[in-house]
Amino acid sequence: MKKKLLVVCGGQSSEHSISRISCNSVMKHLDKDKYEITLVGIAKDGKWYILKQEDNDLSKDTWLDGAEVVEGVFNLLRSQDVAFPVLHGLYGEDGTIQGLFELAQLPYVGCRVFASSACMDKIFAKKVFESAGIPQVKSVYVKKRNDGRLVVVEKDMEETEEVEASIMKELGMPCFIKASRSGSSVGCYRCDKVEDLLPKLEEAAKYDTHVVVEECVDCIELETAVLGNDDIIVSRVGQIMPHGEFYTFESKYEDAESKTCIPAKVDEEIQEQIRKYAVRAFKAIDGHGLSRVDFFLDKKTNHVYLNEINTLPGFTSISMYPQLMEDYGYSYSELLDKLMAEDPQLKAKVSYAVGKEQCYTGNEITGERFFPGWLYDEKDEFVQDVKKELEGMGYTPEITQYNFCTNGSHYAGEAGIKTFGLGPSKENLAHTVNEYIEIDQLTKVTDCYYGVMKALLK
Repeated sequence: MKKKLLVVCGGQSSEHSISRISCNSVMKHLDKDKYEITLVGIAKDGKWYILKQEDNDLSKDTWLDGAEVVEGVFNLLRSQDVAFPVLHGLYGEDGTIQGLFELAQLPYVGCRVFASSACMDKIFAKKVFESAGIPQVKSVYVKKRNDGRLVVVEKDMEETEEVEASIMKELGMPCFIKASRSGSSVGCYRCDKVEDLLPKLEEAAKYDTHVVVEECVDCIELETAVLGNDDIIVSRVGQIMPHGEFYTFESKYEDAESKTCIPAKVDEEIQEQIRKYAVRAFKAIDGHGLSRVDFFLDKKTNHVYLNEINTLPGFTSISMYPQLMEDYGYSYSELLDKLMAEDPQLKAKVSYAVGKEQCYTGNEITGERFFPGWLYDEKDEFVQDVKKELEGMGYTPEITQYNFCTNGSHYAGEAGIKTFGLGPSKENLAHTVNEYIEIDQLTKVTDCYYGVMKALLK
């Protein structure tokens, strides 16, 4: 039986276009024999659409042609087995949609709410990594207040309006200015002169009111990929060789002269140190599923610094994460299968009940009962075949669901065998003290069982 997979792309962030490019690659490599795919696009205005899958290049402006508006988002989520949010930036990898999936009890690919939220904010991620003893370049936290003023937030959370002086004292020039909750180098600027500091801070603040300013280190940019939950695997280290002053949005996705190298052209000892730091950082934020961990290697001192963790890295054909995992031994398709494997930590579509029974001695026995859920869509072919057959025999079967346990909990819920229930009488009489069935109901349901066999054995 195919797993119902929800793939979500687009989103409302500044990385909307990159999400669609990533999704192109994901859709190309998904095994259609394993997954029943529903492709959903979130437009920049936040509306959800079920997208056409055939001959739909998601990178083009025509990506919404033939799409249907999703009227009930939550109902759509509850009908799926697993979700893959191919979403970058705010509302995609910052914990918001992850929280929605968890409310819907829908397993999903990637880090959970806290890790997603923490890593999306560079400022607060730095605090977590600092507590874990992972070295980072010196930085200053700048905030744009609600009244429009720029202030530096000190470690004791006191604020000062001496922005230029504070940055010069702590970091000097040049420095890098980054919108704290933005990705793909959007809202990221190099600043070489003091007089450019405030204008570039204002520019970064257009993307986020939290801005991090970092010292400029003459460095090599290195990345590694982690995969797993409790037992984490980590890839070899890859090296970014940007064409230009640093790895900008354009050099990541548009500049053919920007290159990557696997393994990195640095000493093996340094690579091993990076791999250890990557695992430590992933554990520090309680990472889950996958992440790409980015580092700086100071060319002068050979010191390694953690740059950031990307909890939902790019999945384009040239993105580093799938390249690193392919180098590790997972093809793109195998990687997707591994990511889509059912999450053992999320008990979705499963119910637990605690039952109390009184034995003949008068003692009370309490025990946990386990009932895997099973419910097939009314439009499922095998359900409709039976319905049509019974209607052809003059019956009016009602498609509903049981509010009690049957053997179908094992056959469908555990064994994965397509199962439906058929029974006479009233549901609220089942398994009660005064349970009964009328003779007429018994003869009719016997006839219906014959109809079921005819429908399924055609």
